[in-house]
Amino acid sequence: MRRLMALAKIQLLDFFSKYKSGMGLRSKKTGNLLLYLTLILLAIPFIQMSVGAYHTFLLLGRPELAVTFMYITTVLFMSFTAIPFLFSLFFYAGDIKFLVTLPIPEEFIVFAKLSTVYLYLLVINSLVLAPTMVLGGINFGLTVGSIILVFIAWLLAPLPPLLFSAVVALGLTRLAAKSSKKNILSLFFGFALLFLLLGIQLFITGESGSQVEYWTITLGRFFPPAQWLARMVTGSVKDFLYFILLNFIMVTGLRVLAAKLYRSAVLAFNEKEVIRKGGVYYRQRSKTLQLLRRNLLIILKQPVFLMNTLLSLAVPCLLLLISIITGDLSLDTLVLPENKGRAVLLFVGVLSAPALLANLSATAITREGSAFWETKVLPVEPWDNIRSRMMTTVSINLLASLLIGSFTFRLLRIEAAFLLAGLFFVIMLTLFLATIDLLINLYRPYLKWTNPAAAIKNNLNVLFSLALRPLLAIIPSFLFISWPTLGYRNILYLTGLIFFVLYLLTRKYLKNLMIRKFDQIIV
Repeated sequence: MRRLMALAKIQLLDFFSKYKSGMGLRSKKTGNLLLYLTLILLAIPFIQMSVGAYHTFLLLGRPELAVTFMYITTVLFMSFTAIPFLFSLFFYAGDIKFLVTLPIPEEFIVFAKLSTVYLYLLVINSLVLAPTMVLGGINFGLTVGSIILVFIAWLLAPLPPLLFSAVVALGLTRLAAKSSKKNILSLFFGFALLFLLLGIQLFITGESGSQVEYWTITLGRFFPPAQWLARMVTGSVKDFLYFILLNFIMVTGLRVLAAKLYRSAVLAFNEKEVIRKGGVYYRQRSKTLQLLRRNLLIILKQPVFLMNTLLSLAVPCLLLLISIITGDLSLDTLVLPENKGRAVLLFVGVLSAPALLANLSATAITREGSAFWETKVLPVEPWDNIRSRMMTTVSINLLASLLIGSFTFRLLRIEAAFLLAGLFFVIMLTLFLATIDLLINLYRPYLKWTNPAAAIKNNLNVLFSLALRPLLAIIPSFLFISWPTLGYRNILYLTGLIFFVLYLLTRKYLKNLMIRKFDQIIV
């Protein structure tokens, strides 16, 4: 047992060290502070959703159904999170070649890795389900017995989705073994988790109370553990015994699957890609197009980079659609003549969102990681290399802005004059942000990341880049306060012109002074 605990501790320390290493910080205190800060920021929307669901059922006079509904939600969240996590730990981790040589039973290795997944699911459980359980326990009257039952339920709740995820991961391993696109599964489950979260939010806010109650009762009948958990909050010992028995079966099932998970991980590690025979041909192409293609493929071929980019670009559309569906944004009111200014501001805001949120240039160099040496041997001038990275960001962001703009333009019925002003503003803003973000990345290239998520999610360059965005609002605000009679269209043109001047200055600084910095980057 001591060997199992020691191995589990090593796995947990490795998990947290990889997370904090992505920050590029050596200070332990600063790394821990940023870890806790990230957890707090992520916790707020989930806790709000949980509390909102509880109040919805409390108004219906059925607070216990809130526990049923949120446990079903939590199981779905845990499953969509655990499946790609299991793939990462068992089939793509580099430590399996070392663990197989240790004099440790294979069951210990599997359970040590599962402890990391369990802790991750326990955090999700604490954010999504625990607030509802606590509020329900307070509503029914807290006793020593009910507190113990709620605490045990909190600890055991992640086990059923963990077993389910292990079974699915094993099945998908066999299915994906013949494909070279195994990581695409992470992309699929990432988007599935996003749409699940949005769907649940829309379901709670959009459906009538009776419909929410009906579907919760119906789903609870198909998933009895959710009903047991709800009765446990009220102090039911019988349902507590049912839940304990279920989790005992889950642990037994995990022990049975341990050997299969271990052997599948070893086989996945030993798999070699088949080299296909083919002809070699030579074709002369533009260096600029080749560099653009290379930068795009770095994003497209890595699911983490691709998912992060698509989510950043899709956020404005999703928020706009949710606001329209829930009734928070009334289109009939916005198209009125007296609300023309608000409609223009909303249009420009949505149009600018890709440039503001998808700060691809801030990680344009970092994304290459240890492969950055390739740019050193390419027969390309340093400035062409730098410029191609800016062009990649500008191309992606402007394409997204045009797609979003065509949808929003028809929706808000914007006049052609304001459309041209908005497009000019967005183009200049995109050029400036793509340049200034690349400048940030040149000062902090950070190539020694251990996993793709560390390159984009936990990177301080991204935080510095995002921190710059609110400061840009000073320019149009100053123009509006100083010359209120200019009107929205002229303010957009003037602000865009200022961004264009800033872009030229930043570009000149990059070309004249930062090329040497680019050449000095060491992998």
